[in-house]
Amino acid sequence: MKALLFIALTTVIVTVTVSCQEMADKSRELPAKKIEALQLSPQVNFSGTYNVVNDSTDFETCTFSIILKQKTTGYSYRLVTDKRDVKGDAIFQKTDEGALLTLKGITWDAYEGDISNEEARNEELKLPEDVGIMVKNDTINIQNYGNAMNSYTIFGECGKKFIVLAKQKKVK
Repeated sequence: MKALLFIALTTVIVTVTVSCQEMADKSRELPAKKIEALQLSPQVNFSGTYNVVNDSTDFETCTFSIILKQKTTGYSYRLVTDKRDVKGDAIFQKTDEGALLTLKGITWDAYEGDISNEEARNEELKLPEDVGIMVKNDTINIQNYGNAMNSYTIFGECGKKFIVLAKQKKVK
């Protein structure tokens, strides 16, 4: 009788321990970031002209604008800097922080990749195309270059690390 009781208690303890371990493992998992395509609607319209914000305290200034136009199948863009005048398609994805805008067909100026990876440093890396930028509250933010561990420059003609563009207000 004692042996059966011992086996039953051992089974319960093992089951509880395994269940608790499974719950602990799941609690360490980070929730997947929700990204979904934005539906075209009057409430979600990013169309307009966005110009770089150069304030008087900026050490580095640049000429930079993005014009977004809504089409029936998505968006198109025109990017104008001192060095470029590029047109293409723009793809939006909704994120928790706002929207991710991908400008298709823009080749980066420099890319060395993850320099902590010894094998990757010895390879000839192709310059990436497409630029991912964040849009939130009529403002576009672009991280223009990386750091010592992930060295890249997207727009060499603008020396700012973070390029901020504000949507022009319509004048009536």
